[in-house]
Amino acid sequence: MLVLLSLASALAQSTDVVPETAAPRQVFQAVTIVEYEGVGVDGRRDGPGVAYAIEPKRGTHPSLIVLRANFDDEMESSVGRMR
Repeated sequence: MLVLLSLASALAQSTDVVPETAAPRQVFQAVTIVEYEGVGVDGRRDGPGVAYAIEPKRGTHPSLIVLRANFDDEMESSVGRMR
């Protein structure tokens, strides 16, 4: 037990020592003010950028659903067959 305690204390490192390979710590200001007085911007307007998009014409297909024109007549005849 005594050996374990002595090993643990031997391996412990001090928190006050900074390794030599560590990068220096940088401290930034809380607020940075940038003033743009005296800055001039020169340029010219070329015009709006226009792009034409031509959409192909949608295809038309005949309906696959065929509506019965004589549905009422078929219902009346089926009632007669059930009697």
